Amino acid sequence: MNSLLKAFINFCFIVIVYIYYNTVLKPYESLSNYNVISLRNMNVSIFCLIKTHPENIKSNKALTVYNVWARKCDNYRFVTLLPKELLPKNINTNETFEVFDKFYMIQPKGLKTETHARLTLKVYYAMLYVYQRFPKYDWYYIVDDDAYANIENFKEFLQNKNHREPITYGYVIKFLIARGYHSGGPGYVLSNEAFVRVGSALKKNIKNCPDSGIDDVDVNKCVRKYNGKVGVSCDEKKRDRFLAMNIKDHVKGKFPSWMIKYGRCKALKGVDCCADFPIAIHYMTPEEMIRMDKAMEKHRNISKSLNSKNDSLIKGRFRDL
Repeated sequence: MNSLLKAFINFCFIVIVYIYYNTVLKPYESLSNYNVISLRNMNVSIFCLIKTHPENIKSNKALTVYNVWARKCDNYRFVTLLPKELLPKNINTNETFEVFDKFYMIQPKGLKTETHARLTLKVYYAMLYVYQRFPKYDWYYIVDDDAYANIENFKEFLQNKNHREPITYGYVIKFLIARGYHSGGPGYVLSNEAFVRVGSALKKNIKNCPDSGIDDVDVNKCVRKYNGKVGVSCDEKKRDRFLAMNIKDHVKGKFPSWMIKYGRCKALKGVDCCADFPIAIHYMTPEEMIRMDKAMEKHRNISKSLNSKNDSLIKGRFRDL
C-alpha cells in the first residue's frame, strides 16, 4: 500500500470516529453485524479472558462487552466473583467453576471478594482453568472489561506471528520489568507456547509465579521467568495498536506523564495518534464501545474499497489534493 493511500486511510479513521462519537445511537440497535462465522474461519484462533466483577454483571456492562466484541472471539470466558443469584446450589467455591447466563462466566478458585490484593490469583486460577480445558487455541487474550477490542484487526495482526514461539503482545510499559511489561488495560495476548508454559507452572504450584496483587505485572513476570519474549505491537510509524487511554485522549494528546516517559511506542496525537487499524482501546464506556465498533466497521469497508482499486488510479485521484 503506498504512503499516500495509508495516510488517507488513517485520516478516514479519525474522521469516522469523530462522526460516530457525535451521533445519537439507539440502544443496541447500532451493534455491528459482523459475520462471526467468517471471522472464526480466519486462520488464527483467539481465546479471550475478560476480567469483570459482579456490579458490571448486574448493570449489563459485561453483556454489552459480550454483544459488541467478546462474542467474536473463538472462545471466551468472563472472570468474576459471581452475583449470589447466579451461584449454583451446593457449589464448591474452593474450586474454579463456570455458569452460563446470556454468556459464559467463571469464578476462580477461592475468590470470595473482589479486591486488588486478590487480582493476581483471580487471573492465575482463571488461566489455570482455561489451560486445563482449552489448551489448543493459538492465542490467549487477557483484558479488562472497560476495553474495546476489534477481533478482525487482532487476527490480521497475528496472521504472520508464530504462536509456537513463547511471546506476548500488547501496550509495553518500559518499567518494573526488564524489557517492560504489557498494560492490562487494553489487554495483552499470549501465544499458545507462552500460555502453556505459564499454565504448566501454575498447575505444578500456584506459587511458581509471583503474586504482588498487580496482575498485569505479575503475569508478565511469570511469562519472562519461563523465557517468554516481549513482542512489538507498534506499526512502522511507531504508532501503537493497543491504546492505553480512551480514544479521545489519544486524539487530543492528553497523556499521563508515565505514558510519555515509559511507553514503548510514541505518544502521538491528532491524525497520527494511532495505528491505521487499532486492536484495543482502554477506558471505554459501553456506549463508546458500540460507537467504536460501528466506526471500525465503516473504516474497514472504506479501506477495502480503496485497496481494491487500481493503485495508479488512486494516485491520480489524490495527486492534486
